[in-house]
Amino acid sequence: MEEKWWRRLAGWPSIFEGVRMLCTFNQTAAWLFLLGRLVKRFLECCIGGSMSVILTFDIEGATSTERNRLQSMFERLGWENLGGSSYRYPKLGTTPHTEDWFNHVVPALSAFRAYAMKSGRKINKFTLDTNSSTGYVPATKFGTSPKKAENIKFYKPNNNSFGLKKLRHFIDSIEYPYDT
Repeated sequence: MEEKWWRRLAGWPSIFEGVRMLCTFNQTAAWLFLLGRLVKRFLECCIGGSMSVILTFDIEGATSTERNRLQSMFERLGWENLGGSSYRYPKLGTTPHTEDWFNHVVPALSAFRAYAMKSGRKINKFTLDTNSSTGYVPATKFGTSPKKAENIKFYKPNNNSFGLKKLRHFIDSIEYPYDT
């Protein structure tokens, strides 16, 4: 039997079985079943599961060299190319304790913005979708603090169009405009 489209979208097909149980017999068992599924889903998504950031864009007139550089930059920072100009962080199949927004997400978005501003190319579409939770709490050793580029984990890209040395320089060059 083919799985129903709404079950795939919901991501938790067994909840519908719980509703069926609730409507037909033993309501206590049905409520326990549903509660168990909700707790399982919460633990998968919010505690141990990967909660991704999806970025899509369409830039008018970007050359293949520019597109390759953007892809290389995103991949060096741990993003996965989903095809064309769509990227996901973290890569599918990885399960980081928490996303590293300070050292992988924010630098990637900053570099993308810098490219858009410097190139002057028209951005026809841009979306950033996230179902993410991150943080940094040193007392509990949760998350990752902002780091100098030499201490950031970089990944091997599918192409080397965006040099690692230039990416490190870019990340270390972002400065706060006031004295502290």
